Amino acid sequence: TREEGGARGEQGGRVQGQEKEAAAGGSMPPPPCNSAESRDRRIRLRHVPSHGLTCPRDPKVIDVVRRLHAEKGRSKEGGTLVVNPGVWDAGYGYVDGYEERLGELRRELEAGVEDGAWDRVVFLSVTDAHPINYPGVRTDVGRQYLTSPRTEALSQIQRKAIGPGNQAPCPADASSHASSLIFVDLFNLTHMREDDPLTPTDMRHYGPAVTREMAVEFMRRLCPNV
Repeated sequence: TREEGGARGEQGGRVQGQEKEAAAGGSMPPPPCNSAESRDRRIRLRHVPSHGLTCPRDPKVIDVVRRLHAEKGRSKEGGTLVVNPGVWDAGYGYVDGYEERLGELRRELEAGVEDGAWDRVVFLSVTDAHPINYPGVRTDVGRQYLTSPRTEALSQIQRKAIGPGNQAPCPADASSHASSLIFVDLFNLTHMREDDPLTPTDMRHYGPAVTREMAVEFMRRLCPNV
């Protein structure tokens, strides 16, 4: 009807006006973490690809995060940073010294929040490994150390350093129920889940069922009020 068309036009005009104001740097403060408005806005995610913290290969996650901090700290870009160091460390790195490196990483992540380089950090824990699915693991030098006891040891270090009870406070402009450092426990979710590998002989990647469970847990922790 004519009235409905007019209402849609008025609403569209308001939305366009808000978008123009945002583009011009207008005063549109971000909504609280748990507000209804926040559920209608896209969340900017930036994943940090790396070779872990102790693996001899580069880049190390701490180096990538420092570079991003230097770049984005100047622009105050914000958004959510996603890091998941662990699997490369379990397979090719060291358990000894991992906790110290993880402490360095946490301090850099928290400094990025303080400087406005990112608003939040999602830390995905290491997933479990299942050598039982890979018949050639005994002769594959590159994967002999990727075992469930090693991934479990790293997950315990991660939980101790970053897990619940050890999280940084939320920025002042966000909800008091949120945290600037979000820990997502994927180890317990994937422990003894060799029943759903990505391929029949895959010992470290998962099929659609477990992948979906991980995605649901990720979103549950990222958007707890949606």
